[in-house]
Amino acid sequence: MFTFRSIGYNCLEDHPMRMRRPQGLYEFYLLLYIKMPITLYLERESVFCRPGSLILFPPFAPQNWDTHATRMTHHFCTFELEDPDYFNNLEIPLNTPLFLNANKELDALFRTLAEEFHSARIGKLYKVDSILNDYFVTLARKLHLSGTEKNEYTMSVLQQFEDLRLRIYEDPSQDVAQYAAQAGFSTRRFEHYYRLFFELSPKEEIDRARLQMAKDKLLEGQPPELLAAHLGFGSPEYFTKWFRKNTGLSPKRFAERKRQPKP
Repeated sequence: MFTFRSIGYNCLEDHPMRMRRPQGLYEFYLLLYIKMPITLYLERESVFCRPGSLILFPPFAPQNWDTHATRMTHHFCTFELEDPDYFNNLEIPLNTPLFLNANKELDALFRTLAEEFHSARIGKLYKVDSILNDYFVTLARKLHLSGTEKNEYTMSVLQQFEDLRLRIYEDPSQDVAQYAAQAGFSTRRFEHYYRLFFELSPKEEIDRARLQMAKDKLLEGQPPELLAAHLGFGSPEYFTKWFRKNTGLSPKRFAERKRQPKP
């Protein structure tokens, strides 16, 4: 059923990663799984694809996308297909980002495909054919048996995290465990979703928000001692050490330097 052509597992591309292939691949399908966000350019629109998206390009379909991440990490495989109605019969959409929230499963799929394809074992091509067929049938069932509910759940969780992200910048005084409790997740699950949606850890986000608020408040004249408590630091000394580490200046020196008139 499948004639496997190539496999790329954990491929790294340097910034900027731009694919411009208006003619697509002539007789090949391309299955692309991204670990960094990309902007996918379709015929009449551009679509943001978050990390964890899976895209299936049919033959001759334009393949145009950009990423602005420092490194582009992705898996891919290309193959021919004997039955042109295969994906239509399974009702698997083409040229469409699918966000499945199945990172470990997809990593395992591409790792297994790569191991089989590059092995010298007897029957490897039949094994690859079987792995791909099993995966696409499973994918079709996931999409159509619980696809609507799962997509609605994922989007509601994303909206919940986007709202929480705004609250972090409004009040960055809490730690990761406290924000996780507000969202109704365990700390580990909260960190997983946060990295998935925003490509950084919640601790990194909190530090960014604290630093921005610290700079703003210091320039407004708020004393570092009060600011340390306001931002959730255990002591003014710890706040001073943290601020110096991130800016190269003490809080007082930062405020004085910014207030000095430029010559």
